[in-house]
Amino acid sequence: MFLNARLVWLSCALASAAFAQEDAPRYLRTVGDVKRFEDPGRPVPGFHLVTETRHGIIVSGGLIFLGSWAFTGATGISETPAAFIPGVGAFIVAGRISGSISPTNGFSQAIGSLAVATYVAAGVLQLGGIAMAALGAAFPLHWLERDVGGARVTVIPAPGGASVIARF
Repeated sequence: MFLNARLVWLSCALASAAFAQEDAPRYLRTVGDVKRFEDPGRPVPGFHLVTETRHGIIVSGGLIFLGSWAFTGATGISETPAAFIPGVGAFIVAGRISGSISPTNGFSQAIGSLAVATYVAAGVLQLGGIAMAALGAAFPLHWLERDVGGARVTVIPAPGGASVIARF
C-alpha cells in the first residue's frame, strides 16, 4: 500500500510538472533587459501581451514606392501626365513607349525596349512597395512579457507540511 501511494504521488508530480512546462510560453529572445516569449494566443497568468507595428517594413516599403514613383514621374512626364498615377503610371508610360518604337531602326528599337523594361520594373517596384507597407501595417508583431512586480511568495498547504513558491 505504501509503495502504491508513492507511485501515485510520483505520477501526479510528473504530470503536474509536464503540464506546467506545456502551459508556460516559449522563450523567444531578450531585447535590452526584457525577455520576450511567444504568444500562445490565450491569456497566460503572470504575462501581458505586447503589440508592435512593423515600422521597418512600413518605412522600407514606403521608400521603395516613393523612389520608383519619383523616377517614373520625373522621366515619364514627357510621355503622359498619367506617369504620376501611383502603381499603374509606370505601366502606362511603358505602353506608350512600346507603341512608339520604330521597327525599322535597330538602335531605336533596343533603346525603346530598354526603356519599356525600366518602366515595367519601376511599376513592379511601386506595387511591391505598396504591398510591403500595407502588409507591415496590417500584421503587427505580438509577444508576451512577464509582468513586472515585486517579489511574490505563495504558500500552499501540502500533506505533511507546506510548499513555498517564490517569484522574483
